[in-house]
Formats: sequence, structure tokens, C-alpha cells
Amino acid sequence: MDIVGENRAFGYTIYKEPRDAPGYYVVRGWDIESGDVVLHEDAIAVPLSDIALAVIRESLLEGGLVCLGREDGDDPQILESWV
Repeated sequence: MDIVGENRAFGYTIYKEPRDAPGYYVVRGWDIESGDVVLHEDAIAVPLSDIALAVIRESLLEGGLVCLGREDGDDPQILESWV
């Protein structure tokens, strides 16, 4: 899977219990097009469990993505981002 196209990249962020979905992992996609971040309207919410997180991560790995972890200053609910 090619994640970087001409002036475009995409990825996903995994959130743990964001304010709008307590008790869930939420996976939200995003694109970077010409330097602008464009969030996907759809998100996937899965009840918290070690198995659920493992399935999410395995799905992203199978899609050819790489985990970037967290960045300093990330919102506390951000678990990790993938590109």
C-alpha cells in the first residue's frame, strides 16, 4: 500500500476514551493534502479491551502502516498514530 501520493499522505490515530466516546478506543483517519490536515468524517469505535487494541493494531500493520507512537504535546487521549 502506498501511503504517500503526489502532495498527499494519510494515516490513522488511535484514541483511548476520547471525550466523545468514553469506554472505547476510537480510530480516526486523516489525510494531509498540500500541507493541510483533512480529518475523515467516519470513525471506528470499539469497546476497551486488550484484544480490541491488538486487532486494531494488526489491521493497521496488515494495511502496511507503521506506528509513530505519541508526540510531545499530544492530547492525553491519543494513544498512537499510524502512517
